[in-house]
Amino acid sequence: LTLAISVTISGFVALTLTPSLCALFLRRNEGEPFKFVKKFNDFFDWSTSVFSAGVAYILKRTIRFVLIFCIMLGAIFYLNKAVPNSLVPEEDQGLMISIINLPSASALHRTISEVDHISQEVLKTNGVKDAMAMIGFDLFT
Repeated sequence: LTLAISVTISGFVALTLTPSLCALFLRRNEGEPFKFVKKFNDFFDWSTSVFSAGVAYILKRTIRFVLIFCIMLGAIFYLNKAVPNSLVPEEDQGLMISIINLPSASALHRTISEVDHISQEVLKTNGVKDAMAMIGFDLFT
């Protein structure tokens, strides 16, 4: 429902308000452009001419650039095969670290029983071979 309302509002804005705003913004201005606008237009014209000259250079040497393109395409395919693309990195050692925080002044036997309980639950998980617990030592703080 939210998506339908959003699309309806967007369609209304696109069909009614946008054309009138475009007519307002794009009307011809007879005055001299601002300094920034003039500099931008000069830079844009220069970059367009440089790009056009580059395209003309490439089109005159089509075979050479097609060959370069094929080499680059081959390199992309080779690198795609060489670089692993899985979500789990190769460095994954199958190690999971968890921290259990009990309330302050918890007795040691309570901590041991909680850690043992959690270790047993972890060992029930498929693919888990071992579980190790260190009590009274926090690796991260």
